[in-house]
Amino acid sequence: GFAVDASPEDFLLDHNRCVLCRRCVRACSELAANHTLDLRQRGALTMVTADMNASLAQSSCIDCGICLDVCPTGALVDKRSAFAGRESDSVHIKSVCSQCSLGCGIDMVIRTNEILRIRGSWDGSVTGGLLCKKGRFQSLSDHRSRILTPLKRLNGERYPADWKDALQLAAERIGAAPAGHLGVLTTTGATNEALYLLQEVFGRQLNVKHMDLFNNIAPAPPASATASLADLAKSDCILVTGTDPSATHPVAGMLIRRAVDRGAQLFLIEEDASELAWVADGSFKTDESQPALRAARQASYPVVVYGETISKKVFTSLKSLKKAAFVALQPGINTQAAISHGLNRKIPFADLEVLYVIAGEQNEGLAEVAANIPAETFVVAQACYVSALTERANVVLPMATWPERSGSLTNTAGLVQKVNAARPPQGEAKADWEILQLLAEKLGAQSQVSIDGMASFTESTFLGKENPSWQR
Repeated sequence: GFAVDASPEDFLLDHNRCVLCRRCVRACSELAANHTLDLRQRGALTMVTADMNASLAQSSCIDCGICLDVCPTGALVDKRSAFAGRESDSVHIKSVCSQCSLGCGIDMVIRTNEILRIRGSWDGSVTGGLLCKKGRFQSLSDHRSRILTPLKRLNGERYPADWKDALQLAAERIGAAPAGHLGVLTTTGATNEALYLLQEVFGRQLNVKHMDLFNNIAPAPPASATASLADLAKSDCILVTGTDPSATHPVAGMLIRRAVDRGAQLFLIEEDASELAWVADGSFKTDESQPALRAARQASYPVVVYGETISKKVFTSLKSLKKAAFVALQPGINTQAAISHGLNRKIPFADLEVLYVIAGEQNEGLAEVAANIPAETFVVAQACYVSALTERANVVLPMATWPERSGSLTNTAGLVQKVNAARPPQGEAKADWEILQLLAEKLGAQSQVSIDGMASFTESTFLGKENPSWQR
């Protein structure tokens, strides 16, 4: 028999199952635009190969897994779900990836309330079936310790509590704090519904001014020149600055490389070489960007792709391009919705009596935040996993992870998309918006918090209804 290449962390290539249909080769070249796979040798010895006959782990493979979706024989299969049951025993649930702000469509394959694997949804409205390693594999590989019951701190020790007591304690301290000494910090992994409630309860009713995000934001594109990822396919000149799409938004990197394969010019304005440098027509420092700007002025349809680290000088110059369209790659996940609610005002930690934190599945920055909170500040943390922040918190409210809650997300282009739960929440965890709804009741704000208002904002009507997809 032939060798099996199991060198990648998440999938393997079994040459004995391969029928040389070349679907994987075409997917790698035409969809991912990575050009890693091809065929080697001739006749009966013909085999799929990566680069110059390297193992997949040592090749230029970016582990996007698109080849797995198109393989008809199981020669390419992810390790997690191999031999985990027949397809006929599985249920498919369509949803939206929550690993970055692009909003790629996903197809979750479910068996006995467990996600066997994640595939790209070919009818996805944003990227048409493309997924990256983060969305396909890493989203199912979080091994941090879950928080499954409410916790509260008494005399320096933390104890399990029931929801009623934990919410009551949180509401009493929040309600007693002056608005100027109350702060809110949230992950952008929160749903539209949670962000709406956060602004409604804390912003409008409690008049809290200090409401911020864990991540930074990119400046808003010119209103009349806002574009989407689909515009990359029409562009003849692409400028990338303030971000490394292949690292932060890998599917956007694929679409940029596809445009280059079709003949578009690519210019990078960056201080350090990014992963797109090898396909770019030119890479320039911020102070030497004039050649890239000249090329964009001469183009028929230039597209600017930028992120949060774009310099003010370069952004001002780019906005002067009359024909340019702008694609903002916001960091985080539901950042665009958070911005629309004004949740990007800095928090003076030293002045806070109470801090309410929606940490969710956030991993970065939690230890830094915990270290900045004064010892006398009362902290309420809504979180999925144990962290330095939850260890510091006075009240911890267990939150459902992304496969356990339904709601909606707004992608970086402003498109609102429904997300569906794949399984019920573990332990006593609850969805982010459900926790805030219960807290609003304890604060006496129930009559003023409108589910209809949330529905109109998110363009959905499922919130609060008997519609958990895992009950199928």
